[in-house]
Amino acid sequence: MKEKDLILITAYTPDLKRKNILLEALKSIDKTKFDIMVSSHSSVPEEAFEYCDFCIFDKRNTLLFNDEHKLTFYFSCDAFKVFTTEYKDYNHIIAAGSLTINGLLSAKNFGYNKVHWFDYDTIFFDDSELIENSTLLDTCSIVWYNHPDLLTFSGMSFNLNKIDSDWFDTSYKIFYAFLNESKTKTLEFFNYSLINKKSDTYTKSLSSLQEKIHISRYSADDLDWAVLVCDELNKEFMLLNYNKTGNINNVCVVINNSKVEYLYSNQKGTYVIKSLGKIDDIQNVKIILNDKVIKNYDFNITNKEEYILKNKLVYN
Repeated sequence: MKEKDLILITAYTPDLKRKNILLEALKSIDKTKFDIMVSSHSSVPEEAFEYCDFCIFDKRNTLLFNDEHKLTFYFSCDAFKVFTTEYKDYNHIIAAGSLTINGLLSAKNFGYNKVHWFDYDTIFFDDSELIENSTLLDTCSIVWYNHPDLLTFSGMSFNLNKIDSDWFDTSYKIFYAFLNESKTKTLEFFNYSLINKKSDTYTKSLSSLQEKIHISRYSADDLDWAVLVCDELNKEFMLLNYNKTGNINNVCVVINNSKVEYLYSNQKGTYVIKSLGKIDDIQNVKIILNDKVIKNYDFNITNKEEYILKNKLVYN
């Protein structure tokens, strides 16, 4: 058994910005106290090898584009709520989740007992939290943090001799089993489902972690919304543009290959919503954001009733 605990860093770093963020994370770890493993689907900077003891690469980067496995996103204001599967084109649950499983299985094979897992956009400026978790792992299987919005997130400590065997299953079967059973198809709920398989876990508040470790320094979720939803009350298709970034949003909507509607916003945190017409009268919708086609719906091919069930506007 290894003398040091292992810090497992899961990483997807396809560009220079994210490669540098990974390097910052690795440099912030005290290597006199911890060994380091990086688990990635993408290339990592050569300099990273100076700081980590192991680098696990899996060229599979499985993304799920089918409607059955898409994630549901929510937008809410005083007047209405929107539920949509169209904010993102894919679910990355297998791509991201398998990085953790690859790392945990490799760590077990290399003789580690205690592993602390974080994403690459983390800065470790006070390792007393991990040292405390290591002591807790003498009597529990997992130390995890209760996130107010996500339920769990990528910050956990594992006793590899105590956790459920599904944490070592690299076959993808557990992901598909979860997706087929769960209405909430997020990685966070998947992790929570594995945590719940054991009764000896230890829960901490996220605030206690944030006092000692900087987390979630990079976000890929800052994308502007331009989504087609159904107003079931008025039997209309609506186009919602929610400006998350503060960038200029010029939205053009082509309806039935002829009628054109425009929306515009440039102020962060604001939304614009517009009726496109009666549901029964619309068979084709093309959404163009800043001269780029982002969605093209043909309801002669796409099941309109199923789309409406997953993409709704509900009045408060």
